[in-house]
Amino acid sequence: MIDTIDQIDGGLTSYDFRKSLPHLALSFPDATEQPHFEITSFRVGKKIFATLNADHNRATLLLPLLQQDAIVSLNPEAFSPVPNKWGTHGWTHVDLKQVKKGLLTDALEVAYTAVAPKKPTSATKSSKPTKSKAGRKS
Repeated sequence: MIDTIDQIDGGLTSYDFRKSLPHLALSFPDATEQPHFEITSFRVGKKIFATLNADHNRATLLLPLLQQDAIVSLNPEAFSPVPNKWGTHGWTHVDLKQVKKGLLTDALEVAYTAVAPKKPTSATKSSKPTKSKAGRKS
């Protein structure tokens, strides 16, 4: 079974996707929804990680360049770099009629992670090796 967004059988329709993208994007910590010109943007702080152009059935994600290259190679029917200078900075169009649900969800998470603040957790702090006075790691 193919699980593209525009399929009704076990998938989401483009209409459903336009409703579900905000829910997915806002499920990330500190994510907010704000207007961005004539479209909707999803941000962490002031940084945009995704936009939704519902009229054109298209999302645009900010991906690290290596991930952009990989995802475009993996599914060129659904993903393409924005065709201008923005594309060379990682901005990637997603055709919501062609994209697979799982791939879209993964790409959205990559976009969020790329712009989210990198806060060290207490587990990260305690796992760092410390140096003793003799210069040896403990």
